Amino acid sequence: MISFKDFQLNEVWLNRIGQGSKEGSVTTDKKYASPTTFKKDAEKVGEVGDLHLYKSGTTHFTWSPQDNLIHHVIHSVEQTKTPEGNTRLKYLSAHGRSNSPVRMGQVYSSMVKDHGYEFAATGHSPGAKKMWDRFREDPELKVSHEDGTEVGKNENVYASQDEKDKNIRKNVGMKGIVLSKRQEDTYGD
Repeated sequence: MISFKDFQLNEVWLNRIGQGSKEGSVTTDKKYASPTTFKKDAEKVGEVGDLHLYKSGTTHFTWSPQDNLIHHVIHSVEQTKTPEGNTRLKYLSAHGRSNSPVRMGQVYSSMVKDHGYEFAATGHSPGAKKMWDRFREDPELKVSHEDGTEVGKNENVYASQDEKDKNIRKNVGMKGIVLSKRQEDTYGD
């Protein structure tokens, strides 16, 4: 038997996920009478638009009570609590229903702004790069390096999935970035 308790996952280089490899629950019209028919131990943690947000172990997903479909599935590889009490997710994959009324970026934004989550990632698909760039433009969100310093406006924090140069992957793509809620500045009177 192989034990993974002695290994620590520090980085994830995103694999290409083809349309046929997407989470089956977001590519089929299979209906779930309740979120617990999808994941037995699902517990509701919030809402995103008209969708309900659930947590089951290290998986988060959205379910619609209107159409009984799963709309988004996020598989995390690690969950930790930050000193501020937020749940930080290092994630491996995320899948969204192509015709969902809520986009994946909206799910992430809502989880961060409204539900106390943070996301940490290293590798990014082309679509994810665009989404993270939009996060950088949102005044309520903060994209920072793992050491807490905010990512500069024109700073390149992404390496192409196809990047062969190990130095570029190490110095750009493998440095983790974190999506969190921007804390309001408080100044004394």
